[in-house]
Amino acid sequence: MDQFSVYFMLQQIATLTEENDREQVEVLLGRLLQALLNPHHLCIWRQVYHMGETKLAPMVMIQPHGWTQQRLEELESPQLVLPGQFPDWYGLAVEERQTVERTDGNGGEQRLLPLGGKHGLSGLIELHLPQAIQVEQLALLQQAIRLVANHMDLLDDAQHDTLTGLCNRKTFDRYFTRLLQWHANPDSGEHGYRRRQLRPDSSSWLGIIDIDHFKRINDGFGHLYGDEVLLLTARRLRKAFRFCDRLYRFGGEEFVVVLTPTDAKSAQDVFERFRCDMQDALFPQVGKVTVSIGYTQIRAGTSASGVLGEADEALYYAKGNGRNQLWNYEKLVTEGKIQPKETVTQIDLY
Repeated sequence: MDQFSVYFMLQQIATLTEENDREQVEVLLGRLLQALLNPHHLCIWRQVYHMGETKLAPMVMIQPHGWTQQRLEELESPQLVLPGQFPDWYGLAVEERQTVERTDGNGGEQRLLPLGGKHGLSGLIELHLPQAIQVEQLALLQQAIRLVANHMDLLDDAQHDTLTGLCNRKTFDRYFTRLLQWHANPDSGEHGYRRRQLRPDSSSWLGIIDIDHFKRINDGFGHLYGDEVLLLTARRLRKAFRFCDRLYRFGGEEFVVVLTPTDAKSAQDVFERFRCDMQDALFPQVGKVTVSIGYTQIRAGTSASGVLGEADEALYYAKGNGRNQLWNYEKLVTEGKIQPKETVTQIDLY
């Protein structure tokens, strides 16, 4: 790698580390590798959790005819792959976090580079190259990828709850702003929702999940067991919801779930399955733990505080009427069980 290429790489890494959006970081990394290596094929895979399983999602793909970028909301579950579905050399890269290469018989090579830092593996870089990478070039490339992985670690630390590993409130605010922008202009095809929204009667939904009598758990068993309940609840959330649904811990015993576009019955079913799963589980030392859930439809023209307020009204009703229940805000209003809240729009906030 000549001096100019090294300078170019450092310049691009400096630009990349100014980004605080992982999807944009992945795009910039793909463009950097494309410029330096001119691969026949490049794919940046991200490790995701889908219904309790660890899978790989193709986020950036570069081929001779062009390149594509995906958001998690755009992907369908069949596009995800289990590491075990790959040939053995993929498994070696995933499990051992080793760089793996194979020649293609025409002077080129295929190479897998693990993408991970202190938190473990977060993805893979797949390269199909017209010619083999030189040893010195590979060493420099690996260090550059290490810098990118370290930056991704910093992003993860800033965007996720320390205890549970779920996204935090700050991440919710940024994501929800993007979601509301899409609801204001769904035909734009932006923000990764257009394909899902084409399904009949589909919409986004927000649910607030609150652990019942959590103070009793902390007071009766101690905060160590309380923390374990939170950790196990987060694990059950990952198992219950799709990779494209967003999971947040808002603090204390309260969690928020944003469902990407689906119909009303599916939204109710997935929240009810989670409630039943919690009800039927046995937690170490603590025993039975239940949750109350309130959820609402996300509509165009509303605000984050407005949607959270509606879900919170439904949650308040669930907790005030026996707990361990699921209630939908719109149904409660229709049945006259609660009065409709005054809608808070984005404009009202200003």
